[in-house]
Amino acid sequence: MPMQRGRPRNRAARVALGTLATGLLLSGALAPAHAAPAITDPPAPPATQGAIAEKYAELGGAQGRLGLPLAPEQRTGTDTWSQGFEHGEIVYHTSQGAYPVWGAIGERYAREGSAPGWLGVPTGAEQALGDTYRQNFTGGQIVWRADAGSEASAAADAPADTTSIQSCVDDERVRAGLTPLRWDATLAGVALQWTVHMAQTDNLADNPAVQQQAGGGPVAENVGWGATRPEMGQALCQLWLAAPAHRATILRPELTRTGISTVTYRSETWSTQVFAAGN
Repeated sequence: MPMQRGRPRNRAARVALGTLATGLLLSGALAPAHAAPAITDPPAPPATQGAIAEKYAELGGAQGRLGLPLAPEQRTGTDTWSQGFEHGEIVYHTSQGAYPVWGAIGERYAREGSAPGWLGVPTGAEQALGDTYRQNFTGGQIVWRADAGSEASAAADAPADTTSIQSCVDDERVRAGLTPLRWDATLAGVALQWTVHMAQTDNLADNPAVQQQAGGGPVAENVGWGATRPEMGQALCQLWLAAPAHRATILRPELTRTGISTVTYRSETWSTQVFAAGN
């Protein structure tokens, strides 16, 4: 009968499905469980110590500009230690102290070999002169400006000569019935960048970008060079006063601001004085 012949087939099918279902359940029950990955704490950053630790704390520690330490402190020369951080390094020398080197100046310092290189160790922190940044080292200085990049040079600041030039120029203006020039940090930065460039390239020339770098408007400059000797700043000023074009620049009444840079390099002295109008 058709109905009877159909029942065994249906029953077998039901058993087969049941067996299959059981097998699936058993397979699921026997499948190996996947262990959850272990949660571990990140490794602690290297420690700081001594003078480097004091400077690091002064600069804000991990929340400051340097960020976290990347490696332990290392001895990098005679009486010199340094430690690298996420955004720069701190260099310590027993006679110079501890100073950070970072940003574009830090990148250039690293390319020049850092403390073991020819620049040596920092003698002070990075300084801003308007839009120009400078850091001095025992072997020279690095100067950076956004529109000119960084320049590493063995040229060293000659601040006494800079002061002498400013006094000489102001005295001459007063004798001519003009007011002394007001010091401007931005103009000093422009003068510094160009003076280092002249010394480094051994080329006395006018700065073709001086007007743009000084902010536009009436702008002028005097540049000078000579073999280093005592009172070199005074000697450079006298050379300018003896040259009609340079003297005319010094005595232009509409120029009221100035910035000066004087450096020594290989027994030579280089100087730039930038003048500009405005308050």
